[in-house]
Amino acid sequence: MAETGSTFWENATLKLQACLETSLPQEVDFAIAEDSGLVIDALDGFPGIRSDRWTYADKNQGILELMTGQTNRNARYEACLACWSKTTGLISHYTGTVELKVAEAPQGENGFGYDPIMIPAALDTTRTMAQLSPEEKNRISHRFNALSRFWTANAPAKPIASDYCASPGHDPDDIG
Repeated sequence: MAETGSTFWENATLKLQACLETSLPQEVDFAIAEDSGLVIDALDGFPGIRSDRWTYADKNQGILELMTGQTNRNARYEACLACWSKTTGLISHYTGTVELKVAEAPQGENGFGYDPIMIPAALDTTRTMAQLSPEEKNRISHRFNALSRFWTANAPAKPIASDYCASPGHDPDDIG
């Protein structure tokens, strides 16, 4: 499905609407769609909604080249969940972030995407996201933060439609 929105919020909503056009099982009380990406302050929010679609051969190297000479290395992963409730018929949105610093060079083998060049501010460390254990990463994850907000507001007792409408190439069990 084409991500034609201009914000994470709009793209998550488009994905959810596409999911709702399918036949959801009767027992599903909620359906959730997500959009997320990397936002770098010194690059005016780039890559933002283009984080996954940026076509630079090596995305991490491309970011490091764009950051050459930049003193402001603040960045964040942002996630937006669009959530439909069968009970209300309404769509709600929940956001989560993890504050980061852009590293000077890639480090680490864990994670994916931009993780080797992103240092989490919350852990007061020089390790990148790619050097964290999955448990450490999931505790501070932008997706975990958004999902926690959803869960606090809704505490669903029945299955969520993530198994039915998961995005291709994304593991619905990986919330990091």
